[in-house]
Amino acid sequence: MWRLDVLTQCLVGIESKVGRTSLTATTRSQIAKDSLLLRNGDVNGLKWVFSRSGVTGQIGPTGPLADELGKAGIPWRLAP
Repeated sequence: MWRLDVLTQCLVGIESKVGRTSLTATTRSQIAKDSLLLRNGDVNGLKWVFSRSGVTGQIGPTGPLADELGKAGIPWRLAP
C-alpha cells in the first residue's frame, strides 16, 4: 500500500520531493502507482512538487525523471 504526501479537498494528489531527485526503482514505482490512481479515478489529478534542499541547495528532477513524469502525464513544478 502507498499513500500520497498530500490529497487536496478537490482530490488532487501531490507528491513532494526535496532536493535533486533521480529516476530510481522507487520513483519509477511511485509514478506507476500514481498513474494507476489517475486511471482508476481515485484522484482528480496529480502533480509532483520539488523543493530546494536546505543541505545541498539542489532542486528538481533529473532529465530522465522529468521525461518519465511527462510520459505518464504527471505534471511537476519547482516550489518557490
